[in-house]
Amino acid sequence: MTEIEERKVAWQDGSFGYLFVPSPATSVGLLVLVHGQARSVERLVNAFAPAAGLAGFSVVAPIFSEAQHRGYQRLSATTGPLGAAHCLNAVCDDVSRRLGTDPQPFAIVGYSAGAQFAHRYAMAYPSRVKRLIVAGAGWYTMPDPAVAFPFGCGPSIELPDGLPQLDAFLTSHIRVMVGEGDVERDAGLRVSPALDQHQGRNRLERAQSWTAAVRHAALVRDLSSHISFELLPNCGHSAAAAIRSGKFVERTIDFCLGGAAR
Repeated sequence: MTEIEERKVAWQDGSFGYLFVPSPATSVGLLVLVHGQARSVERLVNAFAPAAGLAGFSVVAPIFSEAQHRGYQRLSATTGPLGAAHCLNAVCDDVSRRLGTDPQPFAIVGYSAGAQFAHRYAMAYPSRVKRLIVAGAGWYTMPDPAVAFPFGCGPSIELPDGLPQLDAFLTSHIRVMVGEGDVERDAGLRVSPALDQHQGRNRLERAQSWTAAVRHAALVRDLSSHISFELLPNCGHSAAAAIRSGKFVERTIDFCLGGAAR
């Protein structure tokens, strides 16, 4: 089993917890793992840490609690609309201080609800993200400033300024992954007529729609898009199956090291 360090960083009037596994190899940076609704943080770290460590990544996994970070998929927490995002910023800054290095852009990967957080975080803080892996997200924030957040990146009651760094995000290196069989409309999938119409009726269709939307948004702004789409074989929405049969870990590490889609 991977030796995992449990750490806390001072935050607001208390602290925020995260798991950390330093790389035994020459460092190439941080790989941030964002858990899903089940909050199986340690299981996620154990799955990724061996391969990530050999590749030179130190693994960081924030722990978003049910009580304080119920809306973490939309970046929010009890401390405010960007509370969960601010927690991750504090964690990565804490890791940099402990390692004695300057904060550097990191790779971030999320599965399902974690993928919702990951892509919205990258849209809010594109300069902090070196590589983004969005896997099995239930629904997306579209790159449209005319639509209010969280359905688009425009101003809303939740975020009066919206997500203003859209141009910077659109040039990010992004890999969208989804199980080839992730087409069920299960209880965990957010369903509404608007989402079904504009994004698709299942996670596979929505992943394809968001990939196309990011490419189109970059095109109309005359920006270079670096987004790619990859099907995970032999799996539906199960993260365990994606790791076991879809080679989710290997594909993620390969992309973070600069590899192309398989």
